[in-house]
Amino acid sequence: MITEATMDTRITKSLAAAALALPLLAGCGASSDPAAPAGSSAPASSAAAPSSSAAASPAPSAAPSDPEADVKDATSTFVKQAFTVRYSERPKDYGARVKPLVTSSIYPKLMKDINLDENLVKARARFGSDARAVAKVPDDVKVTKLGSATATTKVTFTIQIQQPKGDGWKTVRKSPEETATIKLVKDGDDWLVDDLD
Repeated sequence: MITEATMDTRITKSLAAAALALPLLAGCGASSDPAAPAGSSAPASSAAAPSSSAAASPAPSAAPSDPEADVKDATSTFVKQAFTVRYSERPKDYGARVKPLVTSSIYPKLMKDINLDENLVKARARFGSDARAVAKVPDDVKVTKLGSATATTKVTFTIQIQQPKGDGWKTVRKSPEETATIKLVKDGDDWLVDDLD
């Protein structure tokens, strides 16, 4: 069972720190992305353009699902959606994108603790309202525990701060690699994030 204290110290603070505080700390020693030297353009990514359709469940298929693959997909989708923030978006748009990916008990607390209204103002002041923070997740999400109704995964990701450049994006900051342990619960046919450490 997830207690309010657990939520306070894990999922909400981790999301707030990684998705929104990173731009504020980026000037304090974070290096530019070595793969995108100054003046270069980083290609657009599907994770960089979140939409509510990305969080929707896939169309039903005739083949039986693979629980491990489903858990990996749910983890990857959550990290990409929750840690990717367009600085021009409204908090309610962010919330609509993330809500289908988490349990109903965590969602209200998550939105309150992330404090998007205040943090987006700070991020816009530092990098501009047309910038974005983009989560990059490699394809190696690891399932460390899998039951019929619960699962635990471990995922490594980075967050890039990007500004528009021509028809593409220029990475101006890149976080160090972060590793998160994510606990999921089965809700019908979907796996929802229930905790993050």
